[in-house]
Amino acid sequence: MPLNWPNKQLYWTPEWSSLADPKHPLTCFVYPEGKSGQWNSFEANAVASLVFLMYERLGNKLQNELYKGKIKPCGSTPYNAQDFWKYGIRIVTPHRAQQVLIISRLQKIFSSKDIPPSFIRDAVDTVERFQGQERDVIIASYALGDQDAINDEDEFLMSLNRFNVMSSRARAKLIVFVSQEVVNHLSGDIDILRESRLLKVFAESYCNNSRIMNLGYLDSNGSPIKVEGIFKYRE
Repeated sequence: MPLNWPNKQLYWTPEWSSLADPKHPLTCFVYPEGKSGQWNSFEANAVASLVFLMYERLGNKLQNELYKGKIKPCGSTPYNAQDFWKYGIRIVTPHRAQQVLIISRLQKIFSSKDIPPSFIRDAVDTVERFQGQERDVIIASYALGDQDAINDEDEFLMSLNRFNVMSSRARAKLIVFVSQEVVNHLSGDIDILRESRLLKVFAESYCNNSRIMNLGYLDSNGSPIKVEGIFKYRE
């Protein structure tokens, strides 16, 4: 466990490092959920854990990055606080409720580090407001697990363009949290079914390495809640 880990607020497991490992530029955690509508406590806490792990560790120069046709030298200097939130990290989610929950969780976790709340608010948004921008690391939280909620929102949730924007804006790494119910969903509308293929291919075949992974979070009483799923990644 990192020496500065807030173990009374965030669940610790070395598996956070596996999800954040730069050797795996595309990673996905797929898990059975079955209950969440527009907000999801586990995913909000998982996002907070990953962001805290990367804060003051994410380098401000990418390996093999081109500038004016030449490869820029790669350094090990971490982003400063402002640039970490502005250029290093971005969290995207389909719903405002999950956006608010993630912002609240991050602001609480980072309250001791004198991070202006606006830095965090600007780094968490819906996909629509993220078009035309890039970040080194993008973390996506789909949040939904309740089948009725997925049925009601499948046209919005499964949009090919929405997934394309989210996945194509990561300069170095993409981390996706998505329930098995979302991945398995088959819309009765043929057009929506076609739209959903990009997310399904990403989670089921493009991330072609997989293993069982156990994550978790702390409930309001500080008790650990274990979450088992499948860690999927592409080398």
